[in-house]
Amino acid sequence: KEVECDILFTFTCEDTGKGYVGFTDHSKNEKNEENIYTASYYPEKGYDVLEEIYTEEEKEMVKEVIESVKTAILNQESGEK
Repeated sequence: KEVECDILFTFTCEDTGKGYVGFTDHSKNEKNEENIYTASYYPEKGYDVLEEIYTEEEKEMVKEVIESVKTAILNQESGEK
């Protein structure tokens, strides 16, 4: 089943040689927050081949990026810099 999603952020990591993407389909979780999904990819292959993030190190790195993005959005919405 194909689902349309919006990309929230992308970044690359020199240590892993991979790119990472965060995206949403705008579905909501039990806290009524939008679900955010993440995947890794190899930049030379593009977004056509997304892979699951398996290692705890990668999961933690992406989690930190998500928190940074959330903080930046909240600061922007409140008018802070």
